[in-house]
Amino acid sequence: ELERSATEFAEQKEELERAHEAKLESTTVDKALFEKLKKRLVTLTAALKTEQIVSKERATQVQELVDVKAKLSAQLTAVSSLNETENKHLLEQLALQHTKDQESREELIRYYKQIQGELERRLDVVVEEHSQCHSLKRKINSLKQQLAVEITGRNPNA
Repeated sequence: ELERSATEFAEQKEELERAHEAKLESTTVDKALFEKLKKRLVTLTAALKTEQIVSKERATQVQELVDVKAKLSAQLTAVSSLNETENKHLLEQLALQHTKDQESREELIRYYKQIQGELERRLDVVVEEHSQCHSLKRKINSLKQQLAVEITGRNPNA
């Protein structure tokens, strides 16, 4: 549109210049045609200036959008980088925590196995002592019976 207007403007200008030269050569040039061309030239010039202003405004808007896009792209890159760094840090922390948890579990297992071993040893001692108590009780009962038999054998009236 702008190029077409510029072309029309150039054609009208040339035509006006030819008409002006013809007027200088001859005073019989049609004044109505001259005025018509002059008005057309003013109209085309105004239209061309309007198109140039609109084009400059659009170019400014396009440049502003390009600048905004560049800023947003830079921000996106920064946020993505920060996100990636944060994710890496969180994964490292998670791995470290997992390792600590695993070590704690293993330590607890060792501790409880140690306690279980100690309790089993104590239980064995208690079972052994209980067994010895039963054996001693049987011996005592046996000795009591022998004593009762001896006492009865010495003193049949008692």
